[in-house]
Amino acid sequence: MKKNKTFITTVIISSIVGFMVLLIVMLVGIKYFVTETVPKEPYKAITNEVKDDNFYITITGVIRNLEEQSIDILDIEKREIKTYQVQTTTRVQDSTEKTMPYSALKVGDIVELIYQSQKDNLVCVRISPNAFTKTDMKNLDIDRSNRTLKIGSVLYHYTGHTNIVDEEDNMINMHEVNDYDILELKGIDDQVFSVKVLAREGYIHIGKLPIYDGYLEINRNRQVPLSEDMNPLPLVAGEHNVVLQLKGYEPITRTITIESGKTLELDHEEFKRLQTTLTIQVLNTDQDYKVKIKDKVYKKGEVITLPTDTYTVEITASGFKPYVQTLNLQEGNVVMKANLVSEVSEEEESSSESESKKEEQDNNQANQVDYKVSISSDPKDAEVYINGAYKGITPFKGTLEVGEYSIILKKEGYKNYETNILIDQSDDQNSYLYTLIPN
Repeated sequence: MKKNKTFITTVIISSIVGFMVLLIVMLVGIKYFVTETVPKEPYKAITNEVKDDNFYITITGVIRNLEEQSIDILDIEKREIKTYQVQTTTRVQDSTEKTMPYSALKVGDIVELIYQSQKDNLVCVRISPNAFTKTDMKNLDIDRSNRTLKIGSVLYHYTGHTNIVDEEDNMINMHEVNDYDILELKGIDDQVFSVKVLAREGYIHIGKLPIYDGYLEINRNRQVPLSEDMNPLPLVAGEHNVVLQLKGYEPITRTITIESGKTLELDHEEFKRLQTTLTIQVLNTDQDYKVKIKDKVYKKGEVITLPTDTYTVEITASGFKPYVQTLNLQEGNVVMKANLVSEVSEEEESSSESESKKEEQDNNQANQVDYKVSISSDPKDAEVYINGAYKGITPFKGTLEVGEYSIILKKEGYKNYETNILIDQSDDQNSYLYTLIPN
């Protein structure tokens, strides 16, 4: 009897222990089953709307300030700035959703925040895949009154909330951005939300010049007329090819480097005058004659080389009246043709009046000066038409007599350039540069 009681007690205890073990196993199994078969609900991104703790909002904005544990964002839609706390669990991603370090974020970046508003939880900071970045932008057409930026033929807009910083990320406004600064632009579609100055414009200072009739050509696409008050002249920082061209002087060509925010003194050696070779042709006599120019006398057939300028030329020969003509000599070779008038008595002069008139007419026709003309275009290889006749392509050099001429330049892909030039004894220009406009 005692043995049966012991056996029954043992069975009861074993049953209780077995039941408890079975219960524990069931609980663990249920937990494992729920964990593995029921996935966590992913966050659902919505904009400016929170329904419950399981929903997230996506905010597109511009980074205004970065701290170790916080980030200031300008909300593009609401146009307001808010500070978000950065948690150790906050993910940082590039535009392809690859993980990147928080330190790689920069002021001015356009980002998308995934934010759990109810819990004040910043889940993720991601570089916006819809944003563009344009760096090293130079010579932009900035219209500050209409708040536009033009890059080539594309027009972008900015607002009073656009994030604008200098080289050291200090906040500035667009009026503090110079026309020749180098910029980095970030935006979406045709809107610019971030502008950073990468390098400030530099300046060039030109020393005293013998004359200011000329221009400074920069990189073959910009010409600045010379003047005493032109200094300092702003330029984009970097390397430039410049040509200093003064009327009547040989051009000076330099390759210069402009540093951001600094002024470069353009050194130039003594200017050299352009030279002209003048040939005198007396048509109605073979006898000797003398040519006087600025108190210097030249003999018949002597080569006359002069700096480009305006001169009074006097020709004298025995038995002829002095011949005087004013010439404006440009670079190159100039031929002066002259008919001398004989010295006669009053009676002979009266009796040969008709003959003198005819001789005067012949003399006027003979006294022609051939001027050397140079016609260039940007871009080159444009067809040159003078008075409707094809003469060649640019750069074109030729000679023209006194008179008015129509000039037409034609090049495929560009509008025809039409103008008139006048060649006369007072003409002080024989080199012409025309810029063609694309269609």
